[in-house]
Amino acid sequence: AETWCAKCHVIGPAARGPVGDAAPPFQEIAAMPSTTAISLRAFLTTPHGRMPDYRLSNDQIESASAYILSLRRP
Repeated sequence: AETWCAKCHVIGPAARGPVGDAAPPFQEIAAMPSTTAISLRAFLTTPHGRMPDYRLSNDQIESASAYILSLRRP
């Protein structure tokens, strides 16, 4: 997340990030009812016009998904 995502997203609760609202903070993504490990995997493996195509490995996708889901508040 620090390497690839922090350029556009605020990646953690205490993290500072880019100014603007082009990319939602990870906590907002985690709070969305539709956010699941499966939906994150699908999103991260599909090219998007607004998001660079980093071609993450399966391990990187699983790690990023687990991290985002860990930010979900109970």
